[in-house]
Amino acid sequence: MWRTLRHLRLSFAAVVCCTLLNCGAAGLEAQDKVGPKLLPEARRVDAPNVGGAVRLAMSFDGKLLAIAGTGDRYEILVGEPKRRVKQPGAVAYLCEADTGKQIAFLELADREDYGGWRPIELAFTPNGKSLVTISNETVQFWDPATGREQFTLPKSETSTDDGHISISPNGKLLAVSRDRVVDIWDIAAQKKTSTISVGRETASAFPDDETLLTVESTDHARLWKLADGQQLCELRKGYFSVGPIEISPDRKLVAVSGGGFKLFEISSEDPRLRQRFMPTDPKTMEGYGRGALRGHHEGGSISFARKKNLLATGGHEGTVRLWNPQNGLPVGILWWPEGGNRAAAVLSPDGESLVVSRGLRGPVGGPSPDRVTEIYPVAELTKPECITRVVLAAAESLFPATEPDPHRRERPHHETVRRAMSVLQGPHAKPAVPLLIEKLKSERVDVRLTALQALHLMAHDATHAKQAVPAIRALANDKSPEVQRAVSHALRELGVP
Repeated sequence: MWRTLRHLRLSFAAVVCCTLLNCGAAGLEAQDKVGPKLLPEARRVDAPNVGGAVRLAMSFDGKLLAIAGTGDRYEILVGEPKRRVKQPGAVAYLCEADTGKQIAFLELADREDYGGWRPIELAFTPNGKSLVTISNETVQFWDPATGREQFTLPKSETSTDDGHISISPNGKLLAVSRDRVVDIWDIAAQKKTSTISVGRETASAFPDDETLLTVESTDHARLWKLADGQQLCELRKGYFSVGPIEISPDRKLVAVSGGGFKLFEISSEDPRLRQRFMPTDPKTMEGYGRGALRGHHEGGSISFARKKNLLATGGHEGTVRLWNPQNGLPVGILWWPEGGNRAAAVLSPDGESLVVSRGLRGPVGGPSPDRVTEIYPVAELTKPECITRVVLAAAESLFPATEPDPHRRERPHHETVRRAMSVLQGPHAKPAVPLLIEKLKSERVDVRLTALQALHLMAHDATHAKQAVPAIRALANDKSPEVQRAVSHALRELGVP
């Protein structure tokens, strides 16, 4: 009897193994049928459990990558009976930029009641000998080779805001922008040389070694002469919301992050800021309007490639875009179907690699890693077929997989809609127009409304208006009063009779 049971167990195990192998083969075959992956293969960076408002920086030689955010740093006793739990704190990782291998772990200036979402700023000095960080109102200098702290600047006596940092092109000066003031430091002497009084919530950057640009939440941008603190020019009504600022390698363009992303021209011969891509036609918004790079709902990170005509932006909605900064047109876009938020990106100096850190959304009821940081090849991201795959996948995510009941209302999650809509802004989204027009024929009211919303957004771009506007107008006599009202609003807002 025991021998018979043993044979039965062995037979059952063989059947299970064969079934699993067949399922695996079928899965691989099905995966092959689906086609190429949405985005090219990426290398994972060894920066475990870093979250919050993540910041990225790349050394000037492209060999080192720095990642700052919040991570499990403290152990505290809570509850009854007492148990040890991890408490987040301000941390940074130094990694090899090409492999993602971790070199050092830095415990930044912090306090144990750190909220977890306060931004931590960081930057490499041009000579690569120091990494500068600011957290908990403290500016620290670190040795990138060893991860050891070099020195700490005295805390500000005029402000308690964490602020932003920027380093002059020659690496001699450091600007620490806080609430209402910007402190200028001589790095070698570790001495504050001057203070500039500005508006609230200010960020700054050095266009050159003799001037400083400040951007304020009071809707002002100012250019200052460092020698005497004299204001050279002022730009009002720039629609600013303070975030990181980056200067292009040729020192002719300024990219500002905040409520969105905007580009300005700057010149030492003519010290005035000029917004790029101003609208020439208010109906089509040709030129992307108000000097803005359209697509992100809220700005996060900015990065210029130092040896290539390329700009990368990461938005809080969880998407990343690559731009041609000379004409303001997108040349690549990253979007992930599993969702996420607060994406940050930095380009390598040669523009060949893009490092992305993004939030993850885990399975319902299951564990969810906070963030993931990956290295992507730029050449693959900018291929037209890759952009088309991303655009079509984002458009499809707006709609349910099946339409079993025409009376059922099933709208996608608002974060899904926000991310997908951000992808559909710009001339690169043209492949999605036929798909959205086809969705207007659906029996489901919610599907027609979602497609209408997307086409309404895309119709602001002259590239899509010729197809989108007639498709919207065709729904004017839709059987649903809700759709009729949406059509009327869209045509009125677009200025179409």
